[in-house]
Amino acid sequence: MVPAAQALLGLRELFALTGKGEEAEGMAKVQLVTTLRNDVVNPSERTLLARAQQTVREFSMSSLASGSSVPGQSSTTGTFKETEDTKSRATHALHTLYLMSPTKPGTKAESFTPTLLINALQTYLQTALTSSLASLTRALATLPTLDRTLLEIAARCQNIVALEALLSSTYAPAHPLLPSQDPSIQPANFLEPLLRHLDTSSLPSYFWRSLAGQLSSRVQEILNRGGVSARTLRSNRDKVREAVRDCVDRGSRLPQAAGLKDGEVRKNWEREAAVMVGSIVGPLGR
Repeated sequence: MVPAAQALLGLRELFALTGKGEEAEGMAKVQLVTTLRNDVVNPSERTLLARAQQTVREFSMSSLASGSSVPGQSSTTGTFKETEDTKSRATHALHTLYLMSPTKPGTKAESFTPTLLINALQTYLQTALTSSLASLTRALATLPTLDRTLLEIAARCQNIVALEALLSSTYAPAHPLLPSQDPSIQPANFLEPLLRHLDTSSLPSYFWRSLAGQLSSRVQEILNRGGVSARTLRSNRDKVREAVRDCVDRGSRLPQAAGLKDGEVRKNWEREAAVMVGSIVGPLGR
C-alpha cells in the first residue's frame, strides 16, 4: 500500500505542476492527461483508501471473545506470526492514510494534520463504542447474557490497548509533498495527534469514559420500564458490579499476543472501573 500511495502522490504532484504557468492550458487539453487522471489515478486512490480504511477497521489482536487463546508454547509460533502480520498490515495502512491525507501548500511536516488517518482511527473507536453500548444495554435487560457480552466488550478494549501501543511506536514516513521536518524537532508518533483530537490522555480511558457517559440513561430506561428486567437488575446489583469490574480489568490488559509483557495491565484501571460501575450501579440505588 505504501509504494502505491507514494506513486499516486507523485502523480498528484505532477498534475499540480501541469496546472501552473503558460503550459497549463495546453496540458489540460491533452487527452492522455485527462484520461490518466480520471480513469487511472482517481479510481486507484479510492481503491487504496478503501483498503487502508478496511485494514484499520478490522484491526484485532485480542482472543478473549473468540476463545482462541491457548496458553503454553504449542501455539506461540502461530500466534507470533499472526500478530506480526496484523501489526505489519496495520502499520502499512496507517502510513498510507497519513500519506494520502490532503495537504496544503506551505504546510510543514511537524504541523501537518493527517485527517484521513485520524478519521479512520476515530471511526474504529466509535464503532467499538456503539457496538458495546448496544450489546451492554441488551445484556442489562437480560442478565443471563451479561457475562458473554462483557467478555466481548473486554476484547474490544484489549484491541484498543493494542492499537494504542502500535500507534505509540509508529512514526510518520517521509512525505513527498511536505518540506522535510526540522531535524532538531523530535518526530511525533501517530498516537499524539489522535489523543489531541480526542482530548484524552489514553485511548482505553476514552473508551471506558465515553461508554460510561452513555450508560446511566440506558439503565434508567430499563428501570423506568419496570417489570422482570428491572427487578432482576436491582436484585443482582452486587453481581453486576463485580462483573463490570472484571470486564474493565480484562479489557485494560494488553493482549498476550501483542509482543510486550504478557497480560500487562494498564495503570489506573481502577479509576475507569469505578466510572463504569457508577454509571450502572448508581441508578440502581435511587
